[in-house]
Amino acid sequence: MNRARIFLIGVMMLFILSGCNTDSTSETEVGVKKMLVPLYSYPSLNDSWERLIALKQKTNNLEIVAIVNQSNGDFTQPSTSYINGIDALHKAGIQVVGYIYTDYTQRPVVEVKQNIDAWTEFYKTYGLEGFFFDEASRNEEDFAYYQEITQYAESKGLQFNILNPGTSVDPIYMEGDIASVVLIRETTYEKVVYKTNLNQPTEHTKKAIVLYSSDEENIAQKVCAYALEHDFDYVYATDHGTTDDRWAELSSYVDELAVLISKGCRD
Repeated sequence: MNRARIFLIGVMMLFILSGCNTDSTSETEVGVKKMLVPLYSYPSLNDSWERLIALKQKTNNLEIVAIVNQSNGDFTQPSTSYINGIDALHKAGIQVVGYIYTDYTQRPVVEVKQNIDAWTEFYKTYGLEGFFFDEASRNEEDFAYYQEITQYAESKGLQFNILNPGTSVDPIYMEGDIASVVLIRETTYEKVVYKTNLNQPTEHTKKAIVLYSSDEENIAQKVCAYALEHDFDYVYATDHGTTDDRWAELSSYVDELAVLISKGCRD
């Protein structure tokens, strides 16, 4: 083999290897890139839905999951406002999940399944992709309850399901492959920085953090840095208060947070 051919092959190998390394590095450096937004306002009563759609259009590479909440998930009739709202979110490229409360397994499974049926019948056609099961247990003995309801949701063709215990869970919830996401931190930024015993994400189950009443200086940057350090894939924070209306409108710094998350929380 002559030297010219050897040189050419060497150049080609360097090009291939450098290309592979670039891809690997960019994948490693992606970081946090998803926002999980409790969109609990009624679609036609304020501008939060329109703002979120505009935010997605401005920050197109940001993945957004919106949790929509009609009557805590316990309803028997569709709402035209929710049909139009869910359809608009879906067409904008925002994932939509429906809220259902479980009362830490105190709600009978049959009731939860009825809620799943209603969401599916009325809203799947318009872009509903799964469920946000609130007030979820963290205990190993309750795993079978959540396994049953998430499998039932999946049987309806709704694959993206989230559990919200709001705190760390028994490892079986992360390793048992019953949910796409487990929300293991729902608190204030002031408190979250002192909490330990964080679960680790798995290939199939990621973890989320949602903070409220968080208005410290440079809070968007602080939340992003915490999420990146502790391997959270889904992030949201708001300055609104500790009562139930904390999710009635979007965070005042949601635009800044969205830009940071879209960059992988690395700026």
